[in-house]
Amino acid sequence: ELNKISKIDIKNPKKYFRELEEFTKPEKITIKNGDEEIIVNLVEGDAKKGLTHIWLRHVMGYESDKTATTFFPMGQTVNGKKLPKIIDDANELKKIIKKAVEENKDNIKGSNPKIKYMYEKDGKIIEITLHFRKMKNGVYELRTIYPEKGDGVYMYAPKKPDKKWKTWNRNENGEFVEVWVD
Repeated sequence: ELNKISKIDIKNPKKYFRELEEFTKPEKITIKNGDEEIIVNLVEGDAKKGLTHIWLRHVMGYESDKTATTFFPMGQTVNGKKLPKIIDDANELKKIIKKAVEENKDNIKGSNPKIKYMYEKDGKIIEITLHFRKMKNGVYELRTIYPEKGDGVYMYAPKKPDKKWKTWNRNENGEFVEVWVD
């Protein structure tokens, strides 16, 4: 499966695998919402869902040579592009997930909830989307999380004929505007 990771800079493979191992440890988040208790499981998952998917796809670039993928800006190199570092490591990314869940508890309802979260750090903003699935036992499971757009966020679009990288700059009003780059 690792051969599907597209042109990742793997000068320090132990670091990537240590962080993958740390990031994919399952956790249970229990949140009180009035009289109700919401449980969200962060599951190890696999290449298609859960924490493993999030790390492989949206940090390391797994299968990014097949479909468009956005990347968390963690200083990694994917498909030959060195990305900015705004999120320091796997622990910070997991804290972002927990904070997004806690701050959006009112929006975690229904069978397949999707929530938006604005992560801010040192004046940088990353717009993030989280997808969940409600299991038969009533517990929610995190399926994926990815950056939509924001400071330091890049998207790789392998099927685009010319420039394959998209990022976002801020206009004079501070709004994000997409820009295609080499």
